[in-house]
Amino acid sequence: MKYVGVDLHKNSISICVVVLVGRKRKVVARKRFACQDVAGISRFFRELGRFQVVVEATASYQWFVALVEGMADRVVLAHPKKLRIIAQSKYKTDKIDAWILAEFLALDMIPEAYRPTPRQQEGPSTRWRWRRRSDKKSPGPPREARGGRPRRTLDLVIPRRVAPQQSPTPFDQAREL
Repeated sequence: MKYVGVDLHKNSISICVVVLVGRKRKVVARKRFACQDVAGISRFFRELGRFQVVVEATASYQWFVALVEGMADRVVLAHPKKLRIIAQSKYKTDKIDAWILAEFLALDMIPEAYRPTPRQQEGPSTRWRWRRRSDKKSPGPPREARGGRPRRTLDLVIPRRVAPQQSPTPFDQAREL
């Protein structure tokens, strides 16, 4: 079984492949791609054979997971805040980050992040959230859509309170003249 660590960025992707040899782990391949080279990335993963892959949960991990999900035995989304060894390391490069992710996956020590299902990603709450972000004047979904009770409307006509008539003062009488 091959264990693949992926350090994904906006423009580049660093990949490290680790294999278990006895009790030791050995780096088999390291590769760097531009994120726009989707054909090259998918070709690389198709040639690997059976593998498990781990990627850090970043803002743009969805396209990568969708690309390798059909080819991989297991796709793990790593929780970036719980992987302190990467964040606090003295030597921080993309190559080392991918290697650490692959090593942790081989040892089955990856703290997994929550990954919403495709249905949840495309659900109505996501659409409302997007609408709310894009249009600040939008009030958001109605209470019923948020799971709350609908507002009650009262059809009662409540009479307005009218102040009692006061007798005119001498000052008011002089003003009328």
